[in-house]
Amino acid sequence: MSLWHGSKVNVFRVHFSLGREFTPQLDQWITDAVNMGALHTLDINLSFGLHPYCEAYYGNHEKFYDFPSRLLTKEKFSTIRHLTLKCCNLTPSCSFDGLVSLKSLALDIVTLTGSFLKDMLSHGLELEQLSLKRLRMDRDCKLNIDLSKLKYLAIVDCERLRGININGAVELNEFFFAGKHEYCSFKNVPKLVNVSFNCNTDDDYGGVLNVLTKFGHRLPQLEILNLHGRTPYIVRSDVIPQAFKVFPNLKYLELAANSFDNDILWIAYLLKFLPLLEELHLVVRIILLCAFYFLLLGVG
Repeated sequence: MSLWHGSKVNVFRVHFSLGREFTPQLDQWITDAVNMGALHTLDINLSFGLHPYCEAYYGNHEKFYDFPSRLLTKEKFSTIRHLTLKCCNLTPSCSFDGLVSLKSLALDIVTLTGSFLKDMLSHGLELEQLSLKRLRMDRDCKLNIDLSKLKYLAIVDCERLRGININGAVELNEFFFAGKHEYCSFKNVPKLVNVSFNCNTDDDYGGVLNVLTKFGHRLPQLEILNLHGRTPYIVRSDVIPQAFKVFPNLKYLELAANSFDNDILWIAYLLKFLPLLEELHLVVRIILLCAFYFLLLGVG
């Protein structure tokens, strides 16, 4: 940056395998870009991609770069509208009111405390897009999402996140979630019409069927539902829920199912509760148990 003689930087991106050992260089680059006063997009992606020891770095945040959170002040961040951080540590500073100007915030494989995350979001009143993926937090926490201008929300594999209460996000249109669906609650989200769930439960009969029995009345305006997770291997009459909720406005459904015995036949029962459905996509997972069995015989 010191060799560049331009007057301003609008977009600054670093997409490279850089860790804590490059802190002086990264600090200087980011500081120079912010201090020019015209930066609207800051994208710091320090993931290690296909590097042979990427797993070691993913599992050891002590090697991550410490993003200078002192920059998250209104004075420094007043022009920035889009912030993306991946593979770094984010520690609290005395002030981070600069997030009030952000339109989009994306954190992926970022280490931070739950209290800091809550405080950050409390200042993000202008946020329209929020993506939280694989966050590494110090303890279990719950989030209240009440951002009135938020239009897109993604929460993916945040292991210490034990509750997401979405209440009052009146502009929210699309929600993508990967984790345990029972941690999600919705209230006063009239424009939420596109939802994706990737359910992870230890119960074979849990994720997919529970969403179908619980969310119809919670989100009656839903038009698009992508639902992936475990489905029953063998469906019995006592397993098929007799209380499927009607999705009165659902037009598109993508549903994962196992190709095993007759387990996908329960979907025919489900269709009775989807009066306006126009398109159904089945993602069938092939189970090769027989092939594996014959392979074992051949080896023997």
